[in-house]
Amino acid sequence: MKMTGMVGFLALMVSSASSADTITVCADGCEFTSIIAAIDAASNGDVIQLAAETYSEGTTISIGGKTITLRGATDKSGSAASVIDGADAYRVISCDGFGPSTVLLENLVIQNGDADSAAGVDIYFDVTAVVRNCRFLENKALDSTGGALGNNGTVDILNCSFVGNQAENGGAVDNGGSMTVRNCTFTENFASSGYGAVNLGEQGLAEDCLFVGNIAGRGGAMGASTGSVVRNCTFDSNIATDLSEGGGAIFFRSDSPTLIACTFVNNTAANGGAIVNYFSSSPTIQDCVFDLNSSTSYGGAIVNSSNSSPRIESSVFQRNAAGLSGSGAIDSTDPQCTPDVAGSLFCENTPADISGQWNDQGGNNFNSTCSCPDQDADGTCDSDDQCPGEPDVDTDKDGIVDCLDGCPTDPEKTEPGQCGCNEVDTGIAGDYDCDGDFDADDYAAMGVALGICPGDLNGDAKVDGADLNIILGAWGVCP
Repeated sequence: MKMTGMVGFLALMVSSASSADTITVCADGCEFTSIIAAIDAASNGDVIQLAAETYSEGTTISIGGKTITLRGATDKSGSAASVIDGADAYRVISCDGFGPSTVLLENLVIQNGDADSAAGVDIYFDVTAVVRNCRFLENKALDSTGGALGNNGTVDILNCSFVGNQAENGGAVDNGGSMTVRNCTFTENFASSGYGAVNLGEQGLAEDCLFVGNIAGRGGAMGASTGSVVRNCTFDSNIATDLSEGGGAIFFRSDSPTLIACTFVNNTAANGGAIVNYFSSSPTIQDCVFDLNSSTSYGGAIVNSSNSSPRIESSVFQRNAAGLSGSGAIDSTDPQCTPDVAGSLFCENTPADISGQWNDQGGNNFNSTCSCPDQDADGTCDSDDQCPGEPDVDTDKDGIVDCLDGCPTDPEKTEPGQCGCNEVDTGIAGDYDCDGDFDADDYAAMGVALGICPGDLNGDAKVDGADLNIILGAWGVCP
C-alpha cells in the first residue's frame, strides 16, 4: 500500500473489484513532491491525493491514458483548497488517452493556464471524465476554444465554478463531445467572438447552473445546437457585443434544443437581449421567465431569424425593451419565422410584445400590469427595490434608507465614523472617548477596548507594586 504517515492523508479508495492505492503529494512529508511523478508511479485505479497547497509543475500534467483519481484537499466549508497553477505559460492538465480511460478530477483549483485551446483541462476523445467540486480561475485560450476546459470525450462537470476565463469561443468551456454541466456557476468569463461561458455544442446538458456577467461576441453566456437541453438555469446580466447577431444570454443555432424552467434577467445585446434563435433553430422554450432584458435594436427578450420558429409555452415576458421598432418580448425578423406561443404572459414590454408572424396557440395574456416578487409588500419589485426584504424606511430623513444607512437614526451620519452614531466626530487625533481632547482618559478607553489593563506596565494583567517599582526605577530618567 502506497501510504505515508502524514496527518490528513489516510485516504482509501475501495472499488467493488479491488482496493486502490493512495499516493500522497505535498511539499514535505509525502511520498512525492511532484504531481507528475506521482502519476508516473500510479497504476490504474490509484488515487493521487494532494495537500492544501499550491502546485506549479512547470509543464502540463499529463494523465497519460491512466484510469486514476486526482483529488485535492478541501477547507472547512468543503471548497477546493489544492491549487494547480499554470503560471500563465502552459495548459494545466491534459486528460490524454492512449485507449479508453476514466479520470476523476476533484477538489482542485485550476488557475492561470495558457494554451492554444483548453488551457485549464483538455479531455481527449477516448476519455470519460468527472470534474467535481473544482474552481477554474483566469485560464486563457485567446486564439481558440475552451478557456478553462475543452472536451472531446465524455465529461460530467459537477458543482464547479468558472471565474474570469477567456477564449475566442467558449470562454470557460467548449464541448465537442458529450457533456453534462450540473450545479455550476459561471461568472465574468469572456469570449472575443464566440460563446461567452459555455459552448454546449450538440447533445449537451446544462442543469441548475448560474451564469452572471459573462461577455461574448454572440451568446454572452452560452451557445447551443442540436439536441442540447438547458434546464433550471439562471442567466443574469450577460452581454453579447456582436452588433448583428447578439443573444445576450444564449445563441441557439440549428435544429431543436430545449429550454425548460430558466430565468433570464438584465441580459443585453444589440439583437435578442436574452436569446437569438438562428439558422433554423426552433427550440422548445417552456416555463421560463424573461424580465428586464434589453436590446439596442430588435427583440428585447428573443429574436428569431433565418427560418427559426420556436415553440414557447407557459412563459412570462415582463419589462423587456427593444431600442428600435419591433418588440420588447419576441421579434421575428425573418417573415419565414412563425413561432408558436401558448399560455404565456406578456406585460410592460416596449415598444410591443410580439412583432412579425406568429401562431397564437391560445391561453396567452397580453397588456396586463406586471406582477412581480415584492417580499416587503411596499409596491416596488424586488429587482428594483433598494431593500427587497424590508420596507424602504428612512427613519432619520437623511435620504438614505435604513437598510443602507450605517446610522439609521442619525441624520448627520451614514457610517459610525470615529465616535459612533449620534455622536459628533471631534476630528482630534487620539480623542478615543470623543470628549474633545486628547488625555489620559483616551489612553484608558483605548486600553479597555484593546483588552489592556491601564497602569499594567509589566503586562501581567494586574496593577500592583511591580508596576510601581517600574515607575520608581525610572524616576528622574529622561529619554
